[in-house]
Amino acid sequence: MISVRSRVLAVLLLVAGCDDAPASPEPDAREEKTDGSKPDVASVLGALTAKTPASRPEKDGKRRPKSILLAETRELVQWRVADGFLERADIIELAMGAADGRESLRSEVEKVVDEELAAHQKREADWKFLTAPDRLARAFAALEKDKVIARERFSDCRKCGVADMKLLREDLLEKGRRADGYLFFTDQDADGVSKAGELVLEYGSFRDDEEASARIGDRVTQALRAQGLTVVAETDEDQASYLVLTGLDWQKRRFTRPPR
Repeated sequence: MISVRSRVLAVLLLVAGCDDAPASPEPDAREEKTDGSKPDVASVLGALTAKTPASRPEKDGKRRPKSILLAETRELVQWRVADGFLERADIIELAMGAADGRESLRSEVEKVVDEELAAHQKREADWKFLTAPDRLARAFAALEKDKVIARERFSDCRKCGVADMKLLREDLLEKGRRADGYLFFTDQDADGVSKAGELVLEYGSFRDDEEASARIGDRVTQALRAQGLTVVAETDEDQASYLVLTGLDWQKRRFTRPPR
């Protein structure tokens, strides 16, 4: 290793203009300034003799404060309760995930869930009218009578949902009942519907026929619009068709029944 003394000597010879100066291992220290002047001796010596600061080890990640965890937990619980599909026990387990799985917070998480369920029950007591989920349920019931299998929060994805619908159709055929097509929305579509105000609906025919599928879409659209719901037809990049309910004020009942 070249000593500091040798490096300093090389710089002094360089600054003095000596061509026989030994090569320095620090190319940046002997570069000329942009104005053509030689580097200042003091500045070069300072650069050569300066100690390289030791790198600081990264601090271990600290656990997030309890107040932040509970605030995030309440936010998740609020929309899970408002979505209206999960039971108390399921909401608690999801909320525990938001609380980083800290068992020490379980009692407080349960308290948050119970508070939000109680608040939902209080709001629901004023729903003396048909809500959007009420009207959607009525449309699904009407389609069931019209030989279209209609299910809410059915399966975890579209592909699995279509496969499960075909199994339901086989069960109906064994019972001597016919089904022309299907309609459903998935777990993924249902999650957060109370915040988004939109809901994607998958539909199709049990025949491998685009025209037959389009006719099912027409029947579904008519049934939904008959209940006062706003429906938009969409097609994705794979040319698969689906419907979107828009402008939803999602008031899903948990404790009461809709008016007749």
